[in-house]
Amino acid sequence: MDAFTIYSMVKESHVIPSLVTMMHENKRVKRYGFTQAELDRQKAQMMSNMERALEEKDKTESRRYVYEYIGNFLEDEPFPGIEYEAEMMRTYLPFITLEEVNQMSYFIGKQNNLVILVTAPDKEGVEIPTESEILEAIEEAKTAELDEYKEEAVGASLISTELAGGMIASEKQNETFGTTEWMLDNGVRVVLKPTDFKNDEILMDAFHYGGTSVAPDDEFLSASFASDIVSQSGVGEFDNVTLRKYLTGKNVNVSPGINTLSQEMSGRSVKKDLETMFQLTYLYFTEPRKDTTAFRTFQSQMNSQFKFMMSNPRAVFYDKLYKLATQNDPRTIVIPTEEQINNIDLDQAHDFYAARFMNAAHRRGYP
Repeated sequence: MDAFTIYSMVKESHVIPSLVTMMHENKRVKRYGFTQAELDRQKAQMMSNMERALEEKDKTESRRYVYEYIGNFLEDEPFPGIEYEAEMMRTYLPFITLEEVNQMSYFIGKQNNLVILVTAPDKEGVEIPTESEILEAIEEAKTAELDEYKEEAVGASLISTELAGGMIASEKQNETFGTTEWMLDNGVRVVLKPTDFKNDEILMDAFHYGGTSVAPDDEFLSASFASDIVSQSGVGEFDNVTLRKYLTGKNVNVSPGINTLSQEMSGRSVKKDLETMFQLTYLYFTEPRKDTTAFRTFQSQMNSQFKFMMSNPRAVFYDKLYKLATQNDPRTIVIPTEEQINNIDLDQAHDFYAARFMNAAHRRGYP
């Protein structure tokens, strides 16, 4: 059977607020519809995914064909091939209008056959709402007055100033491994390795020694989560939400990381989005955001995640095992406690991240 579904994963004892939020957003869509910017982003993402699949048609994994065969056999889903699907999307996708999409809101959140399913752990301290409480929340959500969703403008480019750029100071070939090595004039060592695993995929992995090993014990906890906090905060003038909006329709991703003995920057893109990958890399070095709201959200998510992990006996076993093996060393943190997460210092984390990524040069003297 077909059904319109919406779901959320929430913190313990937050079922009712989550349910009310979902009802509100359903109601907002039915009353005001989506925005043109939302539709344009979705179209761009669909077209980008289709173009990449077409580019990689001769490198498609077997499991993707299996899913198509199953859908064709069980659901009568057409399987005309990627070339036909791509051409059909190019032809018809531009003509789908916002008015047509908003007409589909008729099917969203109909009340005459509404089913609400709540699953929660049956343990002490978790408040599971009763049927009457859920029904009361639904009735209150129906009468709520909601404003129209306002689309915030997203910047036209990640970097607003022109960068000076640099030069390749030296170049050498390694015929044994099929690589080209560049030394840039800013001290960065670049190793290029062409492969034919994919038709249109560029992978980047940059690293330098250091990591949390250089953090003092009293800052180790904040240092351990520094890259995760920055990743959730955004870069430059873009917070995490606006950054995701800007990157919609692009096949690109860049992630900073800090491990025990090194800090790194990993990236992935297609050829058309290579410049965006380099721009993101530049900004994660030069303009990581310090966002208090994103930090509080991060703490809340981590508390929920690790509380869930502690309900798994295997996770508790490994936590105890590592602590015993290291004689309760303060730098051994497998599953942080709620107190530890709440004691993470945003300023310490941000300063440690900035120190680790202050210089990309390949110099042994870099601390």
